[in-house]
Amino acid sequence: MNIYVSNLSFNVNDDDLRGFFESYGEVSSAKVINDKFTGKSRGFGFVEMSDDAAAKTAIGELDGGMVEGRAIKVTEAKPVKNAQVVVTVVHLLVVTKVVTATTVTNLVKQNLSHLARDGFLPEFGQAKQNIFAKKSI
Repeated sequence: MNIYVSNLSFNVNDDDLRGFFESYGEVSSAKVINDKFTGKSRGFGFVEMSDDAAAKTAIGELDGGMVEGRAIKVTEAKPVKNAQVVVTVVHLLVVTKVVTATTVTNLVKQNLSHLARDGFLPEFGQAKQNIFAKKSI
């Protein structure tokens, strides 16, 4: 089970986060999310535990617990929605200058009905392939 931990002290690192959960069961991974520019903690992280029962126990007992004077929030992580994935991919494409903002705008306008539907990720992938095939980047 993937667990989301928020309101962490900015001093908490990956090993600390892992340590909070290890007494409840095997921790597959523990990662504090850092700002990509400053390298400093963003105050939240994710823990993966292989045993769902142990993970639920950890969530129940650690949620609201105090860590360095802060009450942490511990919940089951929610899956990323398709729209969030597309926004992230589009942002990366524009930032890395693989495509221009104008190309993305035109793509959205041309495929608005597809983007509005649930499960539009395959259509986005095909549209992206069409853009690259036309070399309109």
